[in-house]
Amino acid sequence: MARFLDQQEYINKFKNYNRSLKVRVLIDWFNFEDDGEEGGIDDTWFVQNEDNIDRIDINRDIEGTTGTSVRDRGTIVLKDTDGNFRRNYIDGDYYEGDWNYVEPLKFAKIQVSLDGEDWLDYFTGLVTDITTSRLDDNVVLDLDDPMIILQELSVQDIEGDGGDFHFEIQSDNSVRGKKISEILLGKENEDSDRGLLTDLPLLGVDEESFRKLNDRIIYNFSGMNVFEALQMMLQMSHAYIYTKDFTLYVDSKMFITEEPTPVIETFSDSEDNDKVENIFELEENLSEQRLYNDIRINYSPFDAEQSRQVVWTGGEEETDQSELYYGSDIENRELTLTHDLKDYEHRIQEGEPTRNVPIVPNSVAVIFADKHYTDQDDELIIDYDEGVITFAEGLELPNENEQLEVLYRYYFNQIEPGKTREFYARLEHPVVDIEDIEENLYARSLERIDLESEFGTIVESEKTSFMEEYLDLDAGWFSDSTESGTTYPTSINTIHPSAEKISVTVKASARARSSWFNRSKSHNYQIYLVIDGTRVTRVLNYSGSGNSTKTGHTTYNISENQQGKEFWLEYDAYIDGSNSSNYFKIHSSSNATISYRSADVPDDFDEDDFDLSSQMSVDQHLYEDRQTVWVSITNNTHHESEGYRVELASKVYGQREDTIVILGRPIIQSQSYTAGEISEPSIEHYNTRRKYEITNDLFREDIQADRLTNFLLHQYALPRSLMDLKIQCYPHIELLDRIQLQEKYRDLLEDFLIVGIEDTYQDGSWTQRVTIEEFDDSWEFDEDWSSSPSFPSKGQQDKIREPQPVSNINAYVQEIMTSNDGTFNARLFAEWDNPDTVFHSRVEVYIKRNNEEWRYLGDTSQDNFEENLVPADTYELVLISVNQGGERNSFNTSPTISLDVIQKDAPAPLEFVPEKMEWKDDYLKLAWNPHPDKDFEEYEIRTDLNFGVES
Repeated sequence: MARFLDQQEYINKFKNYNRSLKVRVLIDWFNFEDDGEEGGIDDTWFVQNEDNIDRIDINRDIEGTTGTSVRDRGTIVLKDTDGNFRRNYIDGDYYEGDWNYVEPLKFAKIQVSLDGEDWLDYFTGLVTDITTSRLDDNVVLDLDDPMIILQELSVQDIEGDGGDFHFEIQSDNSVRGKKISEILLGKENEDSDRGLLTDLPLLGVDEESFRKLNDRIIYNFSGMNVFEALQMMLQMSHAYIYTKDFTLYVDSKMFITEEPTPVIETFSDSEDNDKVENIFELEENLSEQRLYNDIRINYSPFDAEQSRQVVWTGGEEETDQSELYYGSDIENRELTLTHDLKDYEHRIQEGEPTRNVPIVPNSVAVIFADKHYTDQDDELIIDYDEGVITFAEGLELPNENEQLEVLYRYYFNQIEPGKTREFYARLEHPVVDIEDIEENLYARSLERIDLESEFGTIVESEKTSFMEEYLDLDAGWFSDSTESGTTYPTSINTIHPSAEKISVTVKASARARSSWFNRSKSHNYQIYLVIDGTRVTRVLNYSGSGNSTKTGHTTYNISENQQGKEFWLEYDAYIDGSNSSNYFKIHSSSNATISYRSADVPDDFDEDDFDLSSQMSVDQHLYEDRQTVWVSITNNTHHESEGYRVELASKVYGQREDTIVILGRPIIQSQSYTAGEISEPSIEHYNTRRKYEITNDLFREDIQADRLTNFLLHQYALPRSLMDLKIQCYPHIELLDRIQLQEKYRDLLEDFLIVGIEDTYQDGSWTQRVTIEEFDDSWEFDEDWSSSPSFPSKGQQDKIREPQPVSNINAYVQEIMTSNDGTFNARLFAEWDNPDTVFHSRVEVYIKRNNEEWRYLGDTSQDNFEENLVPADTYELVLISVNQGGERNSFNTSPTISLDVIQKDAPAPLEFVPEKMEWKDDYLKLAWNPHPDKDFEEYEIRTDLNFGVES
């Protein structure tokens, strides 16, 4: 937007012939820009140059055909510098306190003043190059736009490592883009919310213009500088950034069409304008290089997946590590590997014992100078669990200041008891959020589980007695027959639900019931433990003769599916022949004791695969880049016992994964799109297809891309004129200002936008070369309709070639004498305007006399025709146009007129010859030249004025 509009009277004085113009350069060589009132800039502290200015050149232009930035650059040549700008000249004006303050990146201004009035800031920038010349004692200072600050400032400088992934989560947990204006400035009216441009060094921001950038995007600009990020965002609105007085502004041709801006200046070549502002030189250029009739935008937007999925999988089982130490780190021939402990906020505790354990055996090497020690040759004794390296006796050690490199591998997925595994997970894709790693973590012990420490001490149940049971066996008196005993169950009991084992003690006796014999015959009995109807083990087995009393004991481990089941004893017995009955007896002292834990053992307990994840503590943090996760996992199994080394894995959707995984909702570029629009009329009209292609993944919706493609097509489907104006003293004009151009050969499209300004000041003269671009602000767009430039149809083009009739005909026939004998003839005189078309060739002339037939008289490429005619009473004339292809208009479509006949003119007056004439008393002598008309017949001489009267 134009500058100094609040000082219009001052601006008008610049346009006067009689004016005194001054220019000066101010440079803050001594860095006092912050010493003004309230942090402002005080010009009095700047070094001022006026009298020694040799030349100033300033160049401001829009970068590229559809560029997104406006860059101001300047060059100042100062003369007679007395060596003050030489780098190592101690007596120079800028060498103070052992330091030369003539350096790049110093704040600079170019100011203008008129007729001794206030100085106006015309250009502000930074000194980027200083070139001195010993030959002419001149210095050349190159100035660049303060926008270079944006190029030197990375996005990570503002948003932190990894940058911020910009998006918004809505109340329904869906994801949408974040407004560009909020990414750059923070949310409106929320001071705590900061943006990329909130706290720029040296640069202010015009918030009003930037708040127009309302497109929503999902993106992370990490890896870019701020200028590159801005270019990418501004491209969506065909917008430009520029600086004015160290303030950053944004504007767009699209904004100008939607909110028309006023005309800043009108240049006219009207003859009644004699003001200096209307004196200008003009060159117009119309180039095919500014023709684009096929506009394409390629984009692959980021979108959030609706379902959670694995977004990161841990690395290989063994991880390579390389660390540097010094000889001074070795104490008593021991080197303790260390670790800089960080949390997710990057707070560091240096020198903590390493967390990269357990170390893989036979993987350690120590290298320094020409020495190379390993743990494979007993040169190094390694505590693989604690990360301590002991150098064998006799090995040469490095000096205290000598650096050594330690190479080793460690088990990434294993953690020693009481140790912590800390790492950063770099996700393949950014995520909306992640699940708690702890929910899916599985930690398997790599050592035998101490059940007592995990599930409590052993508890024994009270003894369960078996009822006394009898079995009478009668084989008959004095016979050799054998009788087998029947199996009987003892009393039935129930196993404890958490039982681990059962101990059974049985006492059994066999006796004879005969008074004749006091002992039993040969006999055998077996006693069994039965669980849930199945004999699981034998408790007692006896074979002998005579009376017997025997005791048996067994311990049986209870399986998981036997817990809570019923159990009892069963027995078998037999006797060989007897003359009396015998009996078998289990004593009442027989009992069973059941052992179980004081705490329940889980149903899924597997001693070889026991899950200790409940004893792992997990801390995690997802950074603002949404792609970096800090993870810390601590093995808390050490309690009072030594604990267990665990191997980390995960359970995902019921399936075991052999490594750590992270679940989340990724934001991915799953689809690629192309929005395009072509102008078939333009392609047909120019017989060429010119493509302009943009690739920008910030576009998310078709409407965003369609809007830009339609605007670009509207502006560039036909080439627009570029004009260079050479003018003087227009300090207020600015790039993208709207001006009007009124000149003799321009009837349409008077509006232009300024796209380049070159200023040159030398010897008190200030000239400007202003580049303006033809601009059509008639563009309109919504989702259902858009405007587009119009082109002539094929029919219209063909019509251009058709013969066009002549116009403004002026024709007549005049009677004249065409022979010496005084015969009268007629002569045709005709003139007209030929048609205004390059395809016109000639005009055929036809005459009709006294309503007879048309007669061809001839043709001409001129705009007039003469020909002698045979006299007649009436004449008609027709003029038939013929084009370059020989096509002719018909008689019906050609202009036909009746001609007026002009009679012979009255004789010309006599030309008397005074020197031969005499006037006497009695006579008069007349003398004249012969009459020139061939048809002259006679003279009439009278003494009165009654010519033509016979009396």
